[in-house]
Amino acid sequence: MRIFTIPVSGLLGTCNCYLVQDKGGSILIDGGAPGNPKQFYNGLRAAGVAPAAVRAIVLTHGHLDHIGILASIHAHLPNALVIAHQHDAPWIEGGNPPYPAGVTPYGKFMTWSANRLARMTVPGTPVNMKINREISLKAIAGIDARIILMPGHTAGSIAVLTSEGDAFVGDSAMNAWYLRLSPGLPILADDFPAVLTSWRNLLRLKVRTIYPAHGKPFSPSVIDEQLRQHRVAG
Repeated sequence: MRIFTIPVSGLLGTCNCYLVQDKGGSILIDGGAPGNPKQFYNGLRAAGVAPAAVRAIVLTHGHLDHIGILASIHAHLPNALVIAHQHDAPWIEGGNPPYPAGVTPYGKFMTWSANRLARMTVPGTPVNMKINREISLKAIAGIDARIILMPGHTAGSIAVLTSEGDAFVGDSAMNAWYLRLSPGLPILADDFPAVLTSWRNLLRLKVRTIYPAHGKPFSPSVIDEQLRQHRVAG
């Protein structure tokens, strides 16, 4: 299994699009921040993956910085099904999702500022598979991985967990300087207690590496320690 990171930057920061390639096919995780689609096209070309080989686009949730160039990406990937949780699907199809609530004082300030200064919309994209439970990606996309429910950042947040223990978690964790100075739990979440519960459940599945949408991958021991600080039982 090979993993390629394709950062897409715009007014709402940088969102990593992760391209995961297995023997049976490839999937894309998330749809980039509102920006120039050429960033994605160039990354796909550099990875050496043919657009027709990408069989699914899995959206970890429906916020603007994860669907910013989704419409352009979807048009470029002719065989890719769009998969998202049914809760967030209307945001993806409408192109006008809300901003998440803040958890920390800085997070609350970011949300307050965004609601007043950066109201944006993007073209909507139809969601082909609206899920509400864990599913395997083997038959759908030829990838030895599954979608895990991760409610908290949004009620419809999901993660992709590969058989090798790589967890692509969207905004259920963060590691970008403009969000957190070090890797860890999100500073933005609609239901932070649910974030903690979701993480405890995911870490029980023997995660090897955490891939956040914002920033570089890091060890699950970081999250485990922060759960202990929040007194979340293992």
